[in-house]
Amino acid sequence: MRIIAYLGHSRLNKRMTALNDLQETLATGRFSALPDRLAPIAAWGGTHYDTLQSALTMLAFFKRQNELTHLFIEAWPRVRDEQRFPRIKNEFAAQATEHIIYRYLANAEQPNPADATLHQQLGTFFENDPDGLSRTIAVLLNQ
Repeated sequence: MRIIAYLGHSRLNKRMTALNDLQETLATGRFSALPDRLAPIAAWGGTHYDTLQSALTMLAFFKRQNELTHLFIEAWPRVRDEQRFPRIKNEFAAQATEHIIYRYLANAEQPNPADATLHQQLGTFFENDPDGLSRTIAVLLNQ
C-alpha cells in the first residue's frame, strides 16, 4: 500500500512541478521555454484534466494566445480518447472552439468564415460546418 501511495504522490509532485515551472516561465517572460513546459501537460490531457485546465488558465492570464491554441490542439487527442470522464470531451471541445473563434475575430482585420486556417483549427475538434460557422461569426459580429 505504501508503494501505491508513494507512486500517486510522485505523480502529483510531477504535475505540481510542471505547473510551478510553467508559472515561473510565464512570470519571468522566458517564453522560448514554453514548448518544453507545455509538452508534458498536453501529454497528460484527459488523465489529469485539472492540471490541463490550470495550464490553460495561466496561458490565458498571461495572454499567450498562440501557446493556448497550441495546447488545446496538442492535448485534444488525449482528452478525446479518455474513457473514464466522457463529459470532459464535449466541455473541452467547446472551450477550445470558442477560444479559436474569438481569437480569430479579435485578430482578423476582415473576418472571413471561409478562412482555411480557421477551418483547419476548428476541424481538429469537430467536423466543419461552413454555414454554421458563417452564422456564428455573423452573430458574434452583430451582422
